Amino acid sequence: MKKINIGLMAHVDAGKTTVTEQFLFHTGAIRTVGNVDKGTAHTDFLGVERNRGISVKAAVTMLETRNLSINLIDTPGHVDFSGEVERTLMVIDGVILIVSAVEGVQAHTEIIWEVLKKRGIPVIFFINKIDRMGADVEAVISQIKERLTSDLCVLYKVEDQGQESASIIKQDITEYVAERNEVILEEYLRGSVTNEAVIDGARDMILSGNLFPVLCGSAMYGIGIDELLDSVVEFFPYAGGDCGAPVSGIVFKVEYDPSMGKIAHIRLYQGSLHNRDSVVIAGGKREEKITQIRKFSGEKYKDVGLVEAGDIAALCGLSSVSVGDIIGCKEDVPQMVKWVRPLLNVAVFPSDQNDIQTLVKALTILNEEDPLLEFFNSRETSELLLSITGMIQTEVLTELLRERFKLEVSFGKPSVIYKETPLMEAEGFDAYTMPKPCWAVLKFKIEPGPVGSGIIYKSEVPPKKIPYRYQNHVELAVPRALQQGLKGWEVVDAKITLIDGEYHDIHTHPLDFFVATPMALMKGLQNAGTAMLEPMLSFRIVVPEEFGGKVIGEIINMRGNFNSPNIENGRFIITGVFPVSTSLEFPIRLASITSGKGIVSTRFHSYQKCPKDVEAFRPFRGVNPLNRSKFILWARNALGQFGSEV
Repeated sequence: MKKINIGLMAHVDAGKTTVTEQFLFHTGAIRTVGNVDKGTAHTDFLGVERNRGISVKAAVTMLETRNLSINLIDTPGHVDFSGEVERTLMVIDGVILIVSAVEGVQAHTEIIWEVLKKRGIPVIFFINKIDRMGADVEAVISQIKERLTSDLCVLYKVEDQGQESASIIKQDITEYVAERNEVILEEYLRGSVTNEAVIDGARDMILSGNLFPVLCGSAMYGIGIDELLDSVVEFFPYAGGDCGAPVSGIVFKVEYDPSMGKIAHIRLYQGSLHNRDSVVIAGGKREEKITQIRKFSGEKYKDVGLVEAGDIAALCGLSSVSVGDIIGCKEDVPQMVKWVRPLLNVAVFPSDQNDIQTLVKALTILNEEDPLLEFFNSRETSELLLSITGMIQTEVLTELLRERFKLEVSFGKPSVIYKETPLMEAEGFDAYTMPKPCWAVLKFKIEPGPVGSGIIYKSEVPPKKIPYRYQNHVELAVPRALQQGLKGWEVVDAKITLIDGEYHDIHTHPLDFFVATPMALMKGLQNAGTAMLEPMLSFRIVVPEEFGGKVIGEIINMRGNFNSPNIENGRFIITGVFPVSTSLEFPIRLASITSGKGIVSTRFHSYQKCPKDVEAFRPFRGVNPLNRSKFILWARNALGQFGSEV
């Protein structure tokens, strides 16, 4: 049976999970449609999801229809849980992007769309809630054309929108496709074009990213669901792969089962796996045995014993696996597009200090499930620190820790995650030749890089001075070493050039360059000095016209920059950029200023240099390489973390 792997994505409350429920119902997978608000949705099975009526974890479900097997992943719509969306995009071949007919295109919709464009993933738009009062499908289509793409093909027309009697009528798209396909145009002019040819022509354009179908309906009442399923089957690509080829797959989700331990959800691109098979993980560094292969449908699962190329399944028994790990060969696995970045740090405190070790274990598990949490147990400050994308995440984490681990916790005041960048060109040198046996000499040139360039590394050292096998170690060690700069923050926007160095035939140990690299780089940063960078958010604020002046005053007080405002139908609309650090409480202030009538949407914009009076230090994690003797001893005892990719 052919397979299709798809994701459902949207801004929060657009109706993704309800669409999933209708898919399951219409394909016979469930007998009754669950309700998100009543906590009965099949893919929202966590207590926190049922209590809040929102998805916080990506849920994999399986359904069969029209002689096809469909793996469907329902993703969270709230921006604080975008990491789940990012990981889902690693393994799907098509996306249904749901937009509310009432609220229209929103900030998170735009963010998702930009990533889908970068990945080249085919998209079907589904305008939901056409039965709701205030629904305006034409206005939403105009928003999509203005803010996302103009390459739309509307497949159905809506009648009686805004009423429970709303319905859809199929449109003839022959002329639309013929205008964009010369072969179809010739057949159309001869009067010999077939519906199959039109569908095939549309499908080709959809798969090449030149056409995006638009369907409408109401997930609440099942309107347009069968038509949406038809479009998935007609337009989305089938999952490919050779079952007889060497195994190649990726882990996109990790969770814990009380009886089976760690469960790894994978997409298999090539080959096949059976229960009891041994698999190579992370490029050959580990090998483990599969104890069970499961196919999930929400919370329920089946032990299927087999997963083949193109399919999605869950593997039990891989105790050391992590999100992003490659299973088998990496050649057929697409490159992951990273776009979610936590902007805040927050400390976690147990209500009972006797629970501290239990809390550490619980946070370690949650971090394995969501690597973006970046859990860190700071011995210097005795704090348990997490990275988060927003404050809703702390509320959900509180409930998860209570529900799953029986722990009561509180969170400290959030602090902003800054970054560092070199102030000027400088050199960093270190000769790691004692205590023997060791020998690794390195000299780097460090230069400021273009804004947003990250770390650019190159070597000018010939292999006679440092063989390529050791230069590979240096290249691996550079980004790790720059995770912490002089002030404890990650170093970005820097050019790092290896300009000199040497090894020793007898004394050089295979991992010596992993030790020497951080010491040389930190000396170079000390010579260059670093400037702090702060995260900036782009914003769009809509308020009644009479509050425009107060809003501008708020933006100025937050050190924000703004574009010329627009006035539309009595609404004051303004866009611009402001710092995360000064805008944490702005939504609350805006609600107070406008009596709840103001709307603000934000998204990450960039990191920019802080004013001189803004300075923040983060405790160094581990041992600072500037404390050279202590660092060498520490590094020698922890060489595994420096050389895990050798």
